[in-house]
Amino acid sequence: MKIILCWILIWGMWPVCQGQELRMVADNWAPMTGKDLRQGGFSVDLAQQILTELGHTVTLDFMDWELIASNMGTGDFDVVPAVWFTKWRDARMHFSQAYDHNKLVFISRKADAFQYSGPASLINKTLGLVKSYAYPEPVLQAKGVNILFAADAKQNLQNLAGGRLHLTLGDYLVMKFEATRHVHPAHKLFYDTAHPLKDIPLHIAVSRKFKGHKKLVNDINKTLKAFKQDGRYQQLQNQHGLD
Repeated sequence: MKIILCWILIWGMWPVCQGQELRMVADNWAPMTGKDLRQGGFSVDLAQQILTELGHTVTLDFMDWELIASNMGTGDFDVVPAVWFTKWRDARMHFSQAYDHNKLVFISRKADAFQYSGPASLINKTLGLVKSYAYPEPVLQAKGVNILFAADAKQNLQNLAGGRLHLTLGDYLVMKFEATRHVHPAHKLFYDTAHPLKDIPLHIAVSRKFKGHKKLVNDINKTLKAFKQDGRYQQLQNQHGLD
């Protein structure tokens, strides 16, 4: 009887103990994520290593951010490795603790170097933003600014270099990386790092449709902490050129 009882307990715990197959999706947001980057970029590599250590298998798909954002909470995917927090997203995705921060800065041409001094400084400017990105409300609601939306940061940088925009806005590291690859000459761009608009926390997020999302996020947080304590996080940053 004891043996039978033991087997019943083990059988009942089996689905919980076994790792699951998780579908992770990411957009092309170099150097954090990107299908042409080493191991899919820093954030993808980090999330994959954490989830693998937790015993899960991961499938990875790349798609436009607009599609990812519009399908959050549908259950079509389980994990997003690099995402900014909003209340709307939080209702659909369970966010991990922040593992990094994105310094949001304005970029202009050096010949017309722009320094941000509040929403009023944007009056009469044409500003390029990316569809579905979670920009701060003071920018989105600024009066007298002409906002043009593009599919990605690369398009905005090229429009800026071509004189079709006065400004664009994005994470300093991401924008500098993209400019180096897609804007020539890239050194003619000015990054207003002295007046960052905001430092935005970066998270891994798990769909609330995923059964056991609370436990998974708790496990991700514990493993992320271990990665930072034992040096693996810094090693990953170095490998992806983020040191």
